[in-house]
Amino acid sequence: MYKKHCDNLKFLTYSLKELEKQTKNSLKTENELATTLNTNLHSFLTGAWIEVSLYKLIYENKFDSIDREIIIPNSNTSLERKWKNALDLAFSKAFSDNFSLQEINSTIFLSKLTDTQLQWYTNIQDFINNDLKDVVSLRNKIAHGQWKHTFNSNMSRVNIDLQREIKNNHYFISKRRLETVKVLVNMINDISMSPKTFARDFDKHYHEILIIKDRYNDIAFKENVENMKAKFNRAVAWETHNRNRK
Repeated sequence: MYKKHCDNLKFLTYSLKELEKQTKNSLKTENELATTLNTNLHSFLTGAWIEVSLYKLIYENKFDSIDREIIIPNSNTSLERKWKNALDLAFSKAFSDNFSLQEINSTIFLSKLTDTQLQWYTNIQDFINNDLKDVVSLRNKIAHGQWKHTFNSNMSRVNIDLQREIKNNHYFISKRRLETVKVLVNMINDISMSPKTFARDFDKHYHEILIIKDRYNDIAFKENVENMKAKFNRAVAWETHNRNRK
């Protein structure tokens, strides 16, 4: 199963890279409809990437069937909750002397963490509650065809917040979320597979996320688009000039 999930993740990673090329092309040619299509698909695939990454993780050799039941207790467990369960399991195993299911369910293990370990845990929880949750929420609406108008869970009224989020979504926002959750997944992989590696690299990963958020801001997006359009227009003008000389 592990190899199959690796294959799926590899294909999704490739698909995201190809879609990013298409998105850049639609931006520089000012094709608004194609840009919306590509951006939404990129956001959708980012959500799929997160889900497949979870399954890849829980089929690593350090996880058994009991671990998988802890992380995915039933079919209705949300993706966000699954990642929180994976985080709880990893921290409990890494830093609790008497690991047990009861400790995880009651979060007793948190009281056994040092101040530094608790800060690590809290920071990752914050990233899950914000960055990962945003990706999953958007992915779900896009998957259900709510590309222009989004609704609440029982389809009885418009979800204004998510509708605004979809309307304002652009390539850099989606790219920022993808790169952020990649680092987040790496952090949870590290604590699950090698607590020593996690402790050594935590600060580096944390600052990577801060840099990503700064690199892919709205101002940078506008500047990037203008540069792409200017470069494209110069190329078109040069091609037209050469063609007229023949």
